[in-house]
Amino acid sequence: MTVPQSQVILEIPIDSLRKLPQKAEYRAKNGQANAVVQYKRDTIIVYAICDSLKRQCEYYENVAATYKEAYEDLQNIVQEEKEQRSNPIKIALISFLVGVVIGILLTIIVKLKFKTI
Repeated sequence: MTVPQSQVILEIPIDSLRKLPQKAEYRAKNGQANAVVQYKRDTIIVYAICDSLKRQCEYYENVAATYKEAYEDLQNIVQEEKEQRSNPIKIALISFLVGVVIGILLTIIVKLKFKTI
C-alpha cells in the first residue's frame, strides 16, 4: 500500500511569532501532513504529524498481528498432533505381547484339538 508523499511548509516571520498571543498558533495542512507552531514564553514549539505514517504503522501492526495469530494457530496444531501421535516403541511392545499371547493360545488350542483325536 503506497501512500503519496505530503509536505507542508510554514513560513513565519520571527516578529509575527513573537506578537502571537498566548494559546494562539499557526497551522498548515497539505494532504496528510500537518504542522502547528506555537510561541510560549521564550520557547517556539513545533508540532508536525503525518497521517500517512500513522496509516502505514496501523497497516503493519495489523499485518504483524495477523502473522502472530497464524503462527500461534500453527503452533497449537503442531502441539495437538504431537500429543496425538503414538510412541512407536510402545506400539511395538504391545504388538509383541499380543503376538506372544495369541501364539500361546493357538498352541494350547492345537494341542487340545490333536489330543482329543
